[in-house]
Amino acid sequence: MASFEINNETRNTKPIDLTPEAFHREALHGALVSLGNHFLIEPHIDGVKFEKEVQQFENNWKPYNPRKTNFNRYGLSLYSLDGGMGGEPDLDSLPEYNGLNNTDFGEEDFKEPTLAFERITSISQPLKEFKPFMRRSHLIRLNEGGFFPYHRDAQKLGIKTIRLFAPLTHCNPTEFCFLHGFERLNLETNHIYFINTRIEHALFSMAQEGSTFLVINLELNAQSLDLIYKNLRAF
Repeated sequence: MASFEINNETRNTKPIDLTPEAFHREALHGALVSLGNHFLIEPHIDGVKFEKEVQQFENNWKPYNPRKTNFNRYGLSLYSLDGGMGGEPDLDSLPEYNGLNNTDFGEEDFKEPTLAFERITSISQPLKEFKPFMRRSHLIRLNEGGFFPYHRDAQKLGIKTIRLFAPLTHCNPTEFCFLHGFERLNLETNHIYFINTRIEHALFSMAQEGSTFLVINLELNAQSLDLIYKNLRAF
């Protein structure tokens, strides 16, 4: 094992031990971001079909990060811990939930598709090749004024999952904003992107009807990386 020292007064300077597997995942992540910190992949989502299908789950949306009540955001579970749609802990902040409940859940532990994933075929069918690698995933709706403040994901070395993102409804530039570092992303509705969320990012909605988007955590391994390479979208 190798040992790294993080020399930063604002962080814990305890040495971090990395296994060979963790080194390998970091190398895979490096190969991925060599393509860019955000880029389009296939396939495409049928937006009209999605809007019809998601209506059957209108009563299943749950508060996202329930302790942050003023952020005006809701989630619909697609991959959860047990296949259920109750939202706990899959729509919670995992670091906060783990701290409060003495658990150690990671994105990679949420492996069970929910009824919503199976029945919203406008999402499940285009993503069928990715299904073996899908982990904690959900739809998020930011009501008008809803937001995620600037933050980073996967801050620990040895990253286990990567993030796919698809803007779905009311995500055009006059209604929705995705800030990635200091860049405002120009994202095509109903298309799927890899986004490096280790970079600071923030999201907010100005839409009266609220903005809905898809968030997928994909297990990072050689097979999933190969799948992304095969699905790179040509401009």
